[in-house]
Amino acid sequence: MNDSATNNEIAHQETDEFELKVKKIMSKQLGRPIKDLQGKMALKTDLGADSLDLVSLVLALEEDLGVELPDADAAKIITVQDAINVYRNLSSSKT
Repeated sequence: MNDSATNNEIAHQETDEFELKVKKIMSKQLGRPIKDLQGKMALKTDLGADSLDLVSLVLALEEDLGVELPDADAAKIITVQDAINVYRNLSSSKT
């Protein structure tokens, strides 16, 4: 196996681990099984999160991931995948 393939596998594994970590936090905060947290699902309409749920979710993600979410980025989180992407970008920019 060449180095490029190995690096791609490592990057994919890290992506999967990060996504799972975010979904575990979301599962706990929203009271939903991880398997129910599909990327395109909207937090409010599909998962029934209200404003308080979203604030609690943001605070839990910030604490567990060690990042602070700017208010402008919080407005971008509509779906499960949005949350994963926003927090992945914040986490990668802090290193």
